[in-house]
Amino acid sequence: MPTMMRLEKLEGFGNVQMVESEVPTAGPDDVVVEVKRSLISRGSELFARYVKEIAVSPDRMGYSDAGDVIEIGTNVTDIALGTRVMASAPHAQFVRRPAIGDDERIFVLPDSLSHDAATFLPLANGGVAWSRATPIGPGDTVVVLGQGLVGNLYAQAVRERNPDRVIVIDATKLRCEIAEKSGAEIVLNAAEVDTVEAVRELTDGKGADVVVE
Repeated sequence: MPTMMRLEKLEGFGNVQMVESEVPTAGPDDVVVEVKRSLISRGSELFARYVKEIAVSPDRMGYSDAGDVIEIGTNVTDIALGTRVMASAPHAQFVRRPAIGDDERIFVLPDSLSHDAATFLPLANGGVAWSRATPIGPGDTVVVLGQGLVGNLYAQAVRERNPDRVIVIDATKLRCEIAEKSGAEIVLNAAEVDTVEAVRELTDGKGADVVVE
């Protein structure tokens, strides 16, 4: 295993760099993961890079990686070498995270979930939680404003609540196309149609029962 690695770090406002750092070693309760994919947070990281300096930690950026376990701590008994995992960790070639106890930051992946898809787990968990917290009943019309990553995941998750219809709205053509590919049945491009009138027409004048922004 290499002794040095590269990680992403904010070196002054608006200056994101790849820097050299020592490869971490596992403590008794930890595993070390060789990262295959790392999720870029467009909201926090680009916001930090171009707009607001304190938006993210200046030490290490990122929070969701997927990869393979290459080292195991002496107290870790339920994860084997080579296990595919999602790690709540920053952008880096190798990361160390607790695998047992209250501070656990490792989630074992099923065979059906790719490294690419696994990086979305933290936000997908949020989408599921938020959809379950929203007061929605059978027959309701749900309108989701915005089809960025969080809005897209919410619109997918809310279908388990069995609303009559889910209408998603965005003003960006690419996001609308991705929403359709993700299974959205009704997609309105706010740059092309009057979305208020469109929702009224789709609901026979009733409008939305629930609007999520």
